[in-house]
Amino acid sequence: MIKKGTRVSLENSRQTGKSRLDNLEKKKKNSRKKKILIAVIMIFLVATGFLGWRVWGAFNKIFSDGMNPLSILANLKPTSLAGESEGRTNILLLGTGDKDWPGGDLTDTIMVASINPKTSDVALISIPRDFYVKIEDHGWDKINSAYVYGEQNQYQGGGAALTSKTVSDVLDIPIHYYAKIDFTAFKKAIDSVGGIDITPSENLYDPYYPGGTVSFKGGRNYHMNGELALKYARSRQTTSDFDRARRQQEVLVALKEKSMSLGTLSNPKTVLELIDILGDHIRTSLKPNEMKRLADIVNSINKDKVISAVIDGEKTKLATTGNVNGASVVLPVLGKGKYADIQDYVQNIFTADNKVGSLTDEKAKIMVQNGAGIPGLAATATENLTKKEYLIVGTENADKSTYTKTKIIDYANGQKKLTIKSLEDYFSITSVKQTTSTANYDILIIIGQDYEPEN
Repeated sequence: MIKKGTRVSLENSRQTGKSRLDNLEKKKKNSRKKKILIAVIMIFLVATGFLGWRVWGAFNKIFSDGMNPLSILANLKPTSLAGESEGRTNILLLGTGDKDWPGGDLTDTIMVASINPKTSDVALISIPRDFYVKIEDHGWDKINSAYVYGEQNQYQGGGAALTSKTVSDVLDIPIHYYAKIDFTAFKKAIDSVGGIDITPSENLYDPYYPGGTVSFKGGRNYHMNGELALKYARSRQTTSDFDRARRQQEVLVALKEKSMSLGTLSNPKTVLELIDILGDHIRTSLKPNEMKRLADIVNSINKDKVISAVIDGEKTKLATTGNVNGASVVLPVLGKGKYADIQDYVQNIFTADNKVGSLTDEKAKIMVQNGAGIPGLAATATENLTKKEYLIVGTENADKSTYTKTKIIDYANGQKKLTIKSLEDYFSITSVKQTTSTANYDILIIIGQDYEPEN
């Protein structure tokens, strides 16, 4: 109501009306942006398994009254994913601490989700955070430092880009996309589905965990909220980096199983609350069009075809623990910077020929000869190779003692590819094939004067 004596300017009235229209338009745009963000995050959650394999259908039911934000993406044309034409798309999944957490930019979780769009096969490959690698422009360090270096030194693309580059160098596969999630998102995702149930296979006691002792008894079922699940997934002081990587995958599987129940996801308020929280704690290089394509692929994935692998020294037998300058690290079983068997395992993870412990399975018979004229050198090489699980059948002197360069001679006619490749990587040389031989071994290594024994 206008008070008496008040003069109303027509121009001001028009301006006021225009401002209201502008504000309304801005609100619509902001609302649309928020819906797009929600839709994108929902697709991301489906794609990476944070809310389970059946959640796509659940969301359609939850928002059946017309407020489904996924409809925002209805007119988007799915774009082929990078790597799809080659039959494999690789997405790097990173888990970091919150900004106020000590060492928040260190990546606690480093996992590659490798997807074959044609067959709908998926492999989750975990890399231990203490894996000792060479980081571009920073030398040798634990792989979880790559993200920090990328952020602090303004690497093009930031920490995620430098970590992607480092992981790509180690696994010898392209990293097409990345997605990063922090502790808050991890905890809230679990809390929003009502917690998860996990039965540890072994006792876990860690009195050194920040904020209090962590204790779990093997064989006992635990209903974990987000905080407890985070402790279970992060603890490592009294176990190993390998154990932690397995527990992280165990938590994700439990989260997937819990969220498959529509009863957990039937509350729109809870779902929207989760999405709103995760929106501030997730970063990804996937574009909306690519996410839509990824969601289409995820819809066809058979959860029984998901492969879980950890680069470790027990199941895959690809890594071992070591010590560098007083710090505990994880190293390739072949030695520092020697990734041949890891790369072979990862590149062939979807093939029938890919086997856990395939270096041992090949059972390549190796003869080691001393061609350097240095007493005991072949015996030292044999000891080092035996530690790396090569099958050495004998040690002897070569036909001469003037070999300046070490040689690898392949008598196996292509039947021991993994062993040959790993030996080439270990010695940093190329093997020579010999088609005819009466030898009772598959591979001959002639140790030359260039061989440097391990410490």
